[in-house]
Amino acid sequence: MLTRTSAVLAFLAVLAVSALRPALAVVTSDSATILSGMGEFRAFIGSGNWKAVVEGDYKGEWADHYDITLKLGAVGTLWHSDQWALKAGAAVWREFGALHEGESDPAAGGKIDWWGPLSRGETLLSADLTPRYKLSEGWVAELRARYLFGFLGSRSTLALRPGITRSWTDSGGNPSVSVYVQGETFFGLGYRNTQPFEIWGYAGGLFALGSDVLMGPSVSFRHATWDGGGSPKATLNQVLFGLSAILYWEP
Repeated sequence: MLTRTSAVLAFLAVLAVSALRPALAVVTSDSATILSGMGEFRAFIGSGNWKAVVEGDYKGEWADHYDITLKLGAVGTLWHSDQWALKAGAAVWREFGALHEGESDPAAGGKIDWWGPLSRGETLLSADLTPRYKLSEGWVAELRARYLFGFLGSRSTLALRPGITRSWTDSGGNPSVSVYVQGETFFGLGYRNTQPFEIWGYAGGLFALGSDVLMGPSVSFRHATWDGGGSPKATLNQVLFGLSAILYWEP
């Protein structure tokens, strides 16, 4: 059963890491390198094969710029065997602060209009398919394919995210520790000249704080390119140190 203390501590810890401001900005006429923070809070609600998911995440971008996303969706398993599983999910997103062409030109010292993207907000829909394969005891490989549709500009995006996870369980068979390495590439379907226009690398761990709460640190690398639509090309190389908290709640 989810304890109130564990949930509150997890949420406060994620907020603390999310408060990290972009600390380093090295800007040239066409690129920037930034060190910043990110936080992710996710709750799985339900006891059956399919669960509702409530998620919020934050990441710093250019100096004095942030991106905040809220998601509501569902995830579950379509099919599984001893070694294979096929998982699926769908969600509606509300994102604040996403940058598009013409908003990310760092020529003016990396300064952009943060309040414009923040107050604008965007609605997106996503659909996922994730085949998973059990390599051996405790080792799982997966490849998530995600289709995203953004109502702002009617843009479609394909994101591919392969990864490997190593997990350990306690004496009762419950998850205790897991570590993961993942990559993710984003392809604009009919927009952006550079493809893929964004590449991520992720590494991190999760540790059980009870039967219903997992928390752990992460480090991510991001390479993003903005071009097309008559805008000058701009790139962002970013290292983000973060904290994730995952809650499982069976009402």
